[in-house]
Amino acid sequence: MNTTSTPALRELLILRHTKSDHSDPSLIDFERPLSERGREDAHTMGRWLHHQNLIPDYILTSPAKRTLQTIRRAKSHFDPNSSIPCQHEASLYEASLEALLNALTQIPTDSHRVLIVGHNPSLEQLLTHLVPESNGLHEVKLFPTGALAHLILPANWQQLRAGCAKLINLWRVKSLPTLH
Repeated sequence: MNTTSTPALRELLILRHTKSDHSDPSLIDFERPLSERGREDAHTMGRWLHHQNLIPDYILTSPAKRTLQTIRRAKSHFDPNSSIPCQHEASLYEASLEALLNALTQIPTDSHRVLIVGHNPSLEQLLTHLVPESNGLHEVKLFPTGALAHLILPANWQQLRAGCAKLINLWRVKSLPTLH
């Protein structure tokens, strides 16, 4: 009798922060907050994650003000009794593809569905690196603010190679149905 089991696949949710407020030119980029629309969109994405039963068991986020505000609003729609670890990773702000991949290799091995919240162009680079070219990710505005990608990955966070992921869906906040 064979007692070995197939390792579980991993899921990666990639969320670009929602719309930021550019009205105060004295603020540095890192300190820019969400706009009113961005705050609403963050709630929309949180409701969508809940509605799709895609609540992460680990969150990795840039420490920029707009990413923290995005995840705080989105998390308000998750189970209030759950305590999802949320790692603020400085290397995710203005990250290179290599920095993102390195951050993902540091995820605890018992995490199966991870949400990463960050910025472009690095999140779009991560998406196009992980998903095979045959998936048709060649749109001009592939990953606008508030976009969410759902990927299936190999069973080990250490095995994230080019083209290793399967894109399940790519949602844009503007095209989501209204959920209450």
